[in-house]
Amino acid sequence: MERYGLVNEHTIYITSHFSHNGLVTYEEAKKIALEIGFEVAYDGMEVTL
Repeated sequence: MERYGLVNEHTIYITSHFSHNGLVTYEEAKKIALEIGFEVAYDGMEVTL
């Protein structure tokens, strides 16, 4: 998306549909995601476009 100019410094990246296999808790996933500039989705999350 960056290559095509579809995102900019205001873009919010959100990851979802990750496995709940017990290997990574939500808090652990959130910490990892924040390190690379992502947010982790959660049940009931709403995003305004």
